[in-house]
Amino acid sequence: MPTITSIATQKRAGRYNIYVDGHFAFGLDESTIVRFALFKGQELTDEELQHLQDDDERAKALATALDYLSHQSRTVEQVQKKLRGKDYPENAIAQALTQLQELHYLDDADYAQRFVQENVRSGERGRRGISDWLRTRGVAADTIESALAALTFDEEESIAQRVAQKYLRHPGQKSAKALTQGLRQQLMQKGFSSEVIDVVLEDNVPEVDQEHEDALLREQAAKLWRQKRRFKPAERKMKVKQALFRKGFSGTPVDNILADLEAEEDDD
Repeated sequence: MPTITSIATQKRAGRYNIYVDGHFAFGLDESTIVRFALFKGQELTDEELQHLQDDDERAKALATALDYLSHQSRTVEQVQKKLRGKDYPENAIAQALTQLQELHYLDDADYAQRFVQENVRSGERGRRGISDWLRTRGVAADTIESALAALTFDEEESIAQRVAQKYLRHPGQKSAKALTQGLRQQLMQKGFSSEVIDVVLEDNVPEVDQEHEDALLREQAAKLWRQKRRFKPAERKMKVKQALFRKGFSGTPVDNILADLEAEEDDD
C-alpha cells in the first residue's frame, strides 16, 4: 500500500510537498494536512490519495475566494465566476462556496440589504436601478424583492433629489427646457419610478431667465448656422431649426433668430 515517506515545507507559506514511497507525489495545503491528520509513515489507498488531492483543490479555491472577498463584499455568483476563471474543478468550487456560506462570508440576502442601505445613504440608484444592479451580480429575484421591501417612497425620493441637485449644479450651455429634459432622462437611467421623477421635477424645475435663454439661443443658433453653411438655404434652415428644438428652444424665438441670421448674412 502507498506510504507517505516525507512531508516537507514549500517556500510558499502554508504549502507542503508530499512524498509517497520515496518520490514526490503532490503538494497540499496545510489545512488539508491538518484536516486528514497526515503523518510520515501513514499508509493510504490510491482512492485516499486522490481524495487528498481533491481536497487540496477545495482548499486552494477557498483561499482564492477569501482573498477576493478581502477587498470588498461579493455575491455567490461573483465568487463562483472568479473561481471558474481560475479553472478550479466544479466540485472544489461548490465545496468552497458551501463553506463560505456556512461561515457567513457569503450571504446574498445580507449583501442585498446592505447595498440598499448604502444606496439610501450615499447612492444614486432608484428602485429599478438597484434591482438591475443586484440582478447582474446574480442575486435571486426574491432576495432582491425582500431587500427592496425596506426601501420607502420617501427614501427613494430623497435619493432622487440628491441626483437632481448634483445634476443641476452644472447646467452648462443648456436651456431651462433642455435641463428639465436632461434631468428626467438622468433619473430614468438611474432607475427611479415615474412617480418619484414627477415629484422631483416639480421641486427642481429650473427658473427661466429670459435674458440668459435669449443669449443661449443666439449663441447656439449662430454656431449651428455656421456649421450648416454647406447646405442649401431651405435645408440649412431646417437642420438648424431641428437641432435647436432638440436643445430645448421653442418655435417662435427660433424662427425669429433664424430670420435675423439670414438677414445678417444677406447684409454681408
